[in-house]
Amino acid sequence: MKRIPLFVCLVLLLVVTVIPAVTASPIISSISPVTAPNTGDVIITITGSGFDANTTVWLNTWYVVQDSLYGTIVSRSPTSITCRFSLNGKAATQYNVWVNTPFTDPYGNYNPQDVATLTGGFKISQGTGTPVTTTATPVPESGSISVSSNPPGANIYIDNVYKGLTTLTVQNVENGNHVVVVRLAGYQDWTRDVAVYGDSQSLFATLAPIPTATSAPTTSPPVTAYPTPTATVPTPKSPAGTEVGIIGIIGAALIFTKRK
Repeated sequence: MKRIPLFVCLVLLLVVTVIPAVTASPIISSISPVTAPNTGDVIITITGSGFDANTTVWLNTWYVVQDSLYGTIVSRSPTSITCRFSLNGKAATQYNVWVNTPFTDPYGNYNPQDVATLTGGFKISQGTGTPVTTTATPVPESGSISVSSNPPGANIYIDNVYKGLTTLTVQNVENGNHVVVVRLAGYQDWTRDVAVYGDSQSLFATLAPIPTATSAPTTSPPVTAYPTPTATVPTPKSPAGTEVGIIGIIGAALIFTKRK
């Protein structure tokens, strides 16, 4: 059996340890029922995976918001979502089923769109007979989004359009999915994806300070002061030969004097 080099094993272990897992995208396995008349409400159950508390559901005929029919979530689990759709007077045709589960990746980046689509997965049929009379209030074409934050006084952006400072209620928000960003100097951006369906949505942003880079203080070793060296002039010494010569001259002079 061929052995894997130790270096390769260490690299693989480092990759598995360092790279965090990414959240699984939503998947639609099936829906029930697959058709309903355009004369009332219908309860649809969608089964699959990758659903959470932020998941939204809608139907549309084309890839534009104006054709979308947004569902009201009745119940949900990671593998099933039950929602109500009002089909009164809607076009009798085939609709695509959309499920969106926004997420924040392991690196802190918020992704407002992570969509699973079941193309032509639901059909609205033309109802027959006398339409059911209902006293339900029609869904308004717009809603509102209220945004508060801690600390307060942060800037609010909806779909990259500045709206004002927290705390604030933004009126006349069109039905559909919107990206809300709360931004304040010195703090990390707070981002959420919110679906408005003729109602009022309330958001509270807890802003996290931007971490500051810290470095350990560096200390220099103490400097020892040494005294300035003083130059000294050595005292000249008479050579030994010179002294002997002088003594010899004096001795010779004494001998010469005595001879006289």
